[in-house]
Amino acid sequence: MRTRSRRVSDLMTCDPVTVTEGTTLEKVAELMERRRIKHLLVVREGKIVGVVSHADLLRAVGAQLGTTPEGGGDDPVIHRRLLAELEQETWFTARSIKIAVKDGVFALEGTVSDEHTREALRVAAQNVAGPGKVRGEVVLLETSDRLVSIGL
Repeated sequence: MRTRSRRVSDLMTCDPVTVTEGTTLEKVAELMERRRIKHLLVVREGKIVGVVSHADLLRAVGAQLGTTPEGGGDDPVIHRRLLAELEQETWFTARSIKIAVKDGVFALEGTVSDEHTREALRVAAQNVAGPGKVRGEVVLLETSDRLVSIGL
């Protein structure tokens, strides 16, 4: 991959793996493991209707086992849930983000390279803790090496 690329065509997967809405969870897990991927496009009649992620699969399996990853648990458990979720993502690097949990509320501090990553971090934390339970300041590091503070 060219790190300074400006075109999607330089980064995209040319032959994406797809499944249908009727594909079993077992088949989804097998495809993800065999192809070493974390996302599958869901198609209906040749058109994309959704995406299923590794995290979606883990939530579904947890629900079947009666242990959903969202909600509940003490602060260390919630902290581990978020770290496990973030470590599934290619954009996450633990050394740039400090994560703390107190009374079920996440405090996030650190730097990210773009707005999409900052938003993805916030969404991941909210998926684990719930809406309104994420506080902190994540700084957007722009290419000009200027720091811009952006609240969550």
